[in-house]
Amino acid sequence: MDKSRGNTNSVVMSNVNFRKALSLSFDRNEWVGATEGFIPAFSMLNSLYYYDAYNDPTSSYRNSDPAKQAIVNFYGVEYGEGTPYADLDAAHDSINGYNLTEAQELMKQACAELVAEGLYTEGEPIHIRMGWAKGALGSPDNQQASLLQKYANAAAEGSGFGPITLEPIGNINNRYADVAAGEFAIGYGAWGGAAFYPFRNFQVYCDPDQYDIHEAGCWDPTTETLTLTVEGEEVTKSWQEWSGCMVGSGDMAEKSFETKLQILAAMEEAYMNFFYRIPLASTTVPEMLSYKCTYYTPDYNIMYGFGGIELMTYNYTDAEWAEFVAENN
Repeated sequence: MDKSRGNTNSVVMSNVNFRKALSLSFDRNEWVGATEGFIPAFSMLNSLYYYDAYNDPTSSYRNSDPAKQAIVNFYGVEYGEGTPYADLDAAHDSINGYNLTEAQELMKQACAELVAEGLYTEGEPIHIRMGWAKGALGSPDNQQASLLQKYANAAAEGSGFGPITLEPIGNINNRYADVAAGEFAIGYGAWGGAAFYPFRNFQVYCDPDQYDIHEAGCWDPTTETLTLTVEGEEVTKSWQEWSGCMVGSGDMAEKSFETKLQILAAMEEAYMNFFYRIPLASTTVPEMLSYKCTYYTPDYNIMYGFGGIELMTYNYTDAEWAEFVAENN
């Protein structure tokens, strides 16, 4: 990549401590302010995944205890007696994904490891071209990339690494395929679409028989294995096998939601620890509600919206509404 793609010392991305340090250096609360319509994200799966949508409109995977515990484990937040957080919910709600102190320690470890392996010379600059956008870069793109560069350099301060440049690249025909093909060491991308059933999500990361592996890292999910405790017993499968075991004819497909939630949460935690994919933000779609109408519920749900037009009632005639608008400027 360095010789053919204009990078310098892009090999640093091969070190898991470097990638973890990047994740912990990102101030997501600040970063989302660089563009409209984003909220911080600290996990792989956001709130759009419902495990029992037909029967329970509140059955978001992200709000389940196993999913919360996985993220609490991932960020190393303790709760209970003698800690600042009384319970799982309090610990989970405290997470912001940002820990500059730990990021700086990890950068020091990463530099020492890369130097010891003969892959990096201390103090040399790092320049990594990031596959950023299909179209031309706009002001928000450049601002977002500039913030990532600022965070990376703050983490690398005093570590032995030279200055880090993260250059966003636009006008890419297929940035997802290009990252997997080795055109870029870092890719920036996002999921789009509607609500998803969570138990099949990992197939897009782990099952090359069905998909081109998304956010392909330096691994082979068909041969690398993961051991999980399922209903009290240790079970070992390849990542590909785990990814399909809870859907269709999979051997875990008929398990209870409680068991499948625990499996999925353990997979999410284990996969995130590779730091092949670093969550930054979830996109949002704002809507303005009108005083002219009363909706069935003020709480938006991805499956039902606000209840739909058939359950919406009008509070004013057109004439009354015109008067209300005039009176309230």
